[in-house]
Amino acid sequence: MYFVNILVALALIGEGQARLPVTKKKTNWGQIAADACARELESYNYNTEVKGRHAILCTYQPALDSWLLCTKAVLEAKDRKSTELNSGFQKINELCSAYYEDQVPTKEEYFKMIENSESTVIPLSGAESPLTRPVTPDETSLEEWVWAIYGPLDNLDKGNVYGTVICTFWLGVLVIAIMYRALLGSRIDKFRWLVLKNKYAALLRGRLVLPALWYSHAREVGRYCFISLIPTRLESLTLAMYCVLHAVFLFKVNIDHRQLLSNYKNQIIIFLSDRAGILAFAHFPLIILFAGRNQVIQSLTGIKYSTFIVFHKWLGRVMLADAILHALGYTYHSYLSHYWMHVKHNPVWHHGRVAVVTASLITFFSFFFFRFYCYEIFLIGHIILAVIFFYACLKHCMNLGWTEWIIISIIFWCADRLVRIMRIAFFGFPEARLELYGASLIKIRIPKKTKYWRAQPGQYIYLQFMKPTLFWQSHPFCVMDSLVEKNELTVVMTVKEGITKKLRNSIATENSSKLRVAVEGPYGHTICTKAFKGILFLAAGAGVPGPLSMALKAAKVEDGKEKLITFVWTVRDTSLLQIFEKEIRLLEDSSIDVQLYFTGKRNRGSIQEDEGLPSKSSKEETVRLKGEAEFPIKQYTRPNLDYLLESALCSSDSLLVVACGSAAFVDQGREIVARKVLKYHEKCIEYAEDFQNW
Repeated sequence: MYFVNILVALALIGEGQARLPVTKKKTNWGQIAADACARELESYNYNTEVKGRHAILCTYQPALDSWLLCTKAVLEAKDRKSTELNSGFQKINELCSAYYEDQVPTKEEYFKMIENSESTVIPLSGAESPLTRPVTPDETSLEEWVWAIYGPLDNLDKGNVYGTVICTFWLGVLVIAIMYRALLGSRIDKFRWLVLKNKYAALLRGRLVLPALWYSHAREVGRYCFISLIPTRLESLTLAMYCVLHAVFLFKVNIDHRQLLSNYKNQIIIFLSDRAGILAFAHFPLIILFAGRNQVIQSLTGIKYSTFIVFHKWLGRVMLADAILHALGYTYHSYLSHYWMHVKHNPVWHHGRVAVVTASLITFFSFFFFRFYCYEIFLIGHIILAVIFFYACLKHCMNLGWTEWIIISIIFWCADRLVRIMRIAFFGFPEARLELYGASLIKIRIPKKTKYWRAQPGQYIYLQFMKPTLFWQSHPFCVMDSLVEKNELTVVMTVKEGITKKLRNSIATENSSKLRVAVEGPYGHTICTKAFKGILFLAAGAGVPGPLSMALKAAKVEDGKEKLITFVWTVRDTSLLQIFEKEIRLLEDSSIDVQLYFTGKRNRGSIQEDEGLPSKSSKEETVRLKGEAEFPIKQYTRPNLDYLLESALCSSDSLLVVACGSAAFVDQGREIVARKVLKYHEKCIEYAEDFQNW
């Protein structure tokens, strides 16, 4: 998606009819110099009776000569280009428009005046009052005026600069992730282990990179409507660094301590409000980018989509805080300065209010409670409110500037949607076979019409079911290329509420059905296994497709050395064994150590053996499926993950642990692996989750 975004942006910018608008720099030194000189010189006593604002400077020649010389001197003192003097002349003409009428001096005439007056100018300290000759103003007082005028304009320009730095920070996060992923996949083993096999790397990874922030990352915490997901420590650190950077940029403003143009209170209100508004706009491209499917970025960085969503949510919250600060600041200032009645119905203010209210609604209805209990309503409402929000923002700043942030965001969003449509069209709309296993599992077998489409182990797809009541819903599911059927995808879903319950009811009478589907994907990245001598796959329940396909792929011989692979699967429903019976047989026929843990109800009655209940048919206990198929069971209990890791580490000095299952299961695996990393710093231990929750 990233490269598509760039191409689309370049195409739009390259067209003569569609150029990306860029906010002009506010700190025009020629105009700043002319304005500062005017404010300093108009306080002097000249030998003329002319009245009116700027009247003396515009009509009395010695005063005008002083103005021109002062403007030129300020630009030279600031090492500005001589060409910027032209904008100073434009500022003079603007301030003198009421007096020049049709006789506006040209820049050549201004240069001639400067040349003629350079020989007659004298310092202010040596001039007699009233002034009759051009003078050079007091440098200290003039510099204070320059700063007073430059400061507010520079605050606006630095808002754009700081916004760009924030975007660069997140780009740096992606670059670091790319480098780390490249390190794990490097063929130079000595270099990789030199970096990872030491106590400092172990301390960093065991304390910061791997653990959850508070022992729970995949599981939601809280009660009732106050439910949320907690980021990992690494995600939290990244967000903390971003928040500190944002706070520094928000409050780093120029203050005029002489208060020549405004008092402290008004300066702080306006400067912070302006800075907050610009930084809010600078967040737009990041918010859209992290909300997109971003397959290219996921593949390059190895960052999961759920992590991108974490960043998306927190960027949105900070952006909302900026927008509220911007709105409240200007509203408060309008009351202080008594102009609220004149601007409250102004289109700029009206659209600003609409944008803030819409952003607040987006954030409120993005709470985990709404996403969990009414995801589709949340998603559609999210998109509708986002469209309203961006439209209001565009109308709010159409004549002010900073629309480039909005247009870039719209380009990103349109490019993401275009790529998604292309992905669906490329796969086609095949007729899938849905089979019901037990009361809570549905196996979906999707034929592939093209050999170029391939799902890598650990990837997922978004499925849409082409029924009038379901087609508008799109849900992510783990997917794998069938290991036993050619040109077929396999998806297993657990029946819950919503779309899965409707599908179960539609096929419950015959236990199978055919339904046309739309497949969008594949998304996500496969986990690099080639760098590790030992691999431990931990799967629970329906979270087995990713680890299962990864295990078979990793079992291949590389460089003449067999990998030590252990596949652990915790099952409580024999229907899962029935679904993946052929795939498990493939695992058992390979060099993989397969360990099945059964946690379902144990009934010994022979009448119920054919229902998939445990039966002692030999020296070891087995689970018998319908018919004659039996599976040897390691234990009738949950696995001891700590013991499994200890055993795996005794056999290998580099171990990859891949976990997928329930939220509690992967959280437990994550914490145990983090402890082992700290304990065995001389070994390289890596942890990966094939589980996502957002």
